Amino acid sequence: MNGKAYYYRGVLDQGYWPDGILTPPTDDAIRADVEMTKKLGFNLARKHVKVEDPRWYYWCDKLGLAVWQDMPSSHNLRSDEAKQNFIHEWKEIIAATWSHPCVVQWIPFNENWGDPQVFQDDIVQLTRQIDPTRPITDASGWTQRSLTDVIDAHDYGNNLMAQGVRNPVKPKVVGEFGGIALPEQGHTWTTGWGYQTVRDTDGLLRRIRNQVTQLYDAPNLSGFVYTQLTDVEQELNGLVTYDREPKADPQRVESVFLGIDRASRNSVLRKWLILGPIPTGAMLETAEDSASSRAVIAQLLAKAYLPNEGLLQPTENATVIVDGQTYTWQSVHLDGDQVDFQKEFGGAINNAVAYAVATFDSPHEVKNAVLIFGSDDGATVWLNGTQIWTVARIRGVVLDDDVVEGLTLKPGRNVLVVKVGQGTGGWGFGARFESTHGKTVHIAHP
Repeated sequence: MNGKAYYYRGVLDQGYWPDGILTPPTDDAIRADVEMTKKLGFNLARKHVKVEDPRWYYWCDKLGLAVWQDMPSSHNLRSDEAKQNFIHEWKEIIAATWSHPCVVQWIPFNENWGDPQVFQDDIVQLTRQIDPTRPITDASGWTQRSLTDVIDAHDYGNNLMAQGVRNPVKPKVVGEFGGIALPEQGHTWTTGWGYQTVRDTDGLLRRIRNQVTQLYDAPNLSGFVYTQLTDVEQELNGLVTYDREPKADPQRVESVFLGIDRASRNSVLRKWLILGPIPTGAMLETAEDSASSRAVIAQLLAKAYLPNEGLLQPTENATVIVDGQTYTWQSVHLDGDQVDFQKEFGGAINNAVAYAVATFDSPHEVKNAVLIFGSDDGATVWLNGTQIWTVARIRGVVLDDDVVEGLTLKPGRNVLVVKVGQGTGGWGFGARFESTHGKTVHIAHP
């Protein structure tokens, strides 16, 4: 931007309002949205499938906020009539917004909406004829074709390091991520959803911090767009509520998105020895998290399949015998932050348990450490021989489903033992450490 490298820290902005829906109430309200976007640490708004009130672009020009401009999506572009209408409206959008210096990029398609296929190329070529000065993302998300100027991925998971591309041919961004819902009582219009859900402000900041840190650490990314600025009707994944109340202290949010407050990549336990799958004799045939299912998970976790299970310190390739069957400890080295037992053991396995042991070093004593943990399904956890957590539920792996506080890491060698009990479906867990208030804990695997 003007001769300097410009990393996009973006937020998805759909421009909805609880009183006017797509119509903002006042010019002051429009300006306040732009100011809030900057206050939260963003230098870009992706105006998502909406053409905004001209005053919004004015305030982005005036206050200094870059804009990626979307085309409102079509659900069906099969007919010539639909394509001609799309062309007509896209020309109108460019004509209405191209003179605003805040608009720095065009996005004519979102994901694969309308199934444009080769029509996507036609629109890129048309856009370049009208405005050869701005780059074009032909389709934000899933279906880039060869004419796009920018590679754009949507990823609502928690392993965003995988989006890093080495030696890319074109710039790459993560055009949508996050989508983390925190419903605020008294500020929701209807029952809603998010791609993920947290229980409180600390959980929201923790999840965002972990994701944003990965995007900064991923090689060769040129920016990101977080979903999203405000709650929108039933979408409760805004950083502020529908009526524009921040869900967390804006200064704390800003510090995360600026990359100042980062999660330590050294706090994730990446080297494990795992053993299993060990049949439990359970007959759980449903993934419903009912009282009866929880009782089965609790029962299979209660049984000690190995002696002194909380004190395990195995070595790679060591064998043990359980109920006449021989099992071998195998090593796992993680790129992300989750152990996928189904992958490691080679297929779907039901009604079983597995053990995992991580040995790690702390450079000094850490008091009031926090274990951030998630498992599919239930699990029991020991730290240095003491049971610190157990949960009997049917669920998927969400890394911070469980927050175990008040722990102490010894200086030098520490051992974490995890036993995961599974009913049906996916199977795995993830674990990392923090100190109180989200500060980093540095650990090293021997």
